[in-house]
Amino acid sequence: MSGALRAWDSRQVAAQAGIERTARVLLAAGEEELAGRYLTEQTHAAAGEGMRLLEALAASLEARTRVLFGEGGAGRP
Repeated sequence: MSGALRAWDSRQVAAQAGIERTARVLLAAGEEELAGRYLTEQTHAAAGEGMRLLEALAASLEARTRVLFGEGGAGRP
């Protein structure tokens, strides 16, 4: 589980330089609105990917808990 989070974080860190560079180029070209839209889209994409990952991890934890402890969790049927 923590490996999936580390991998997601590593991808985000690796992409950051390119995203910043693109935003700087747009700002230098006088495209403030376009730069803002680009950064917003990148942020939303990263947040969406993160949420999907967290939902998948939560589902796997739930499934593992059911297998280990039964339907009600904590040993309760």
